[in-house]
Amino acid sequence: MNFTNVQLWNALRKKYKSFASLTAEATADLFSEKGWSDISRDNVPALNQFFELSMRVAFQKMDIAKVNTRLIESGLVEVFGTENGGYLQRISMETITPVSPAFINLKDGDSPDPYVVRKPTAKERFFTMNFGFQSLVTIQEYQVKTVFLDEYGMSAFLGGVMAALENGYKYQLELNVFKCIHECINSATHPLQDTQKIELASWTDASVTDAELLDLIAQLQDLATAMETSITQKGFNANAFDTAVSPEDHVVLLRAGIANKIKRQLMVGAYNPDNLTIPFKILEVQDFGGIQHYVDINSTATLLYPHYDNLGAVDGWATSDGGDKAYDLDDEAIYTVDLDANVLAVVAQKGLVFENIKDPYQVIPIFNPRGLYNNYWASAPDTNTVAYDANYDCIEIIKPQS
Repeated sequence: MNFTNVQLWNALRKKYKSFASLTAEATADLFSEKGWSDISRDNVPALNQFFELSMRVAFQKMDIAKVNTRLIESGLVEVFGTENGGYLQRISMETITPVSPAFINLKDGDSPDPYVVRKPTAKERFFTMNFGFQSLVTIQEYQVKTVFLDEYGMSAFLGGVMAALENGYKYQLELNVFKCIHECINSATHPLQDTQKIELASWTDASVTDAELLDLIAQLQDLATAMETSITQKGFNANAFDTAVSPEDHVVLLRAGIANKIKRQLMVGAYNPDNLTIPFKILEVQDFGGIQHYVDINSTATLLYPHYDNLGAVDGWATSDGGDKAYDLDDEAIYTVDLDANVLAVVAQKGLVFENIKDPYQVIPIFNPRGLYNNYWASAPDTNTVAYDANYDCIEIIKPQS
């Protein structure tokens, strides 16, 4: 009698009990024995259980950690490229207002002066190049060859390493954008105008009411109407640049959880009236870039500072700037404080934050002949820029301050 592999396996394993299930015996045994998740590398058997011969490991898939760059992908951040120069210059041209016509009611002897001087109003602003990045990873390629049986596995591994290296750059870039938002709404150099601060009548953090959610929606709707009905508007940007604006050019950064409360409490969905619709593109965020880390020592909040290893990478926390490492990054004693806790939403014009790339991200390998390894250096020189422009709209929706 010829046995299939599963039949042979079942015949040899008759003495072992299996759980009562409709699942095939071999399948059920396999899941019960091997588990439903990944196994420790220490539990990978070296020998086949039947023939007691060495088993081969077949590479199947490379899982690479991902980084969410939602702010950059939302259209909020404009990207530019320049090749030369040490500073970035932007010029804003004010609208030229009309004068009284000189061609009306002309009389004999009149001589309208066409050569009168009237200069345009132009304002310039400058941005420094402030973003430099570097990271590295070490690979001994001859060692990689001992891990995989085929070139596909080796190339997938090296490709995964390069993707992980670039993820560090993307992560940093997204954090930079959040930092720009925080600096914008808290700037002392370009403080927000009163018309850039919309204060709600009330807000209950523990249990927000329907009326408070309706007020938030109403304020955003009224803001959109103010944009649409203004020929020009200088009240929505810190530099008071007088220009036309529209809701379509803006993104609402909405504190996470509020949108879900609107859906659940106000029953906003596909079949509900338009009067509860927020007329802006919505992007939910956990914070607005103003997170600080503290440790609670005898009920006294102590500010923590990043501690850096010998390469400059953050490896823990210190209780003073430049002090010794006092806490690991994931220490349970550490807690965070949101400096923008009073902010519920930020309505940001697309282009408020911009990135200027003068020297792009690149990876350059260097071989160490003595150590037989390659160092892959990922760099973006500090000739690049991530900044916010106070000529662009930024309106915050905040909790009542009294």
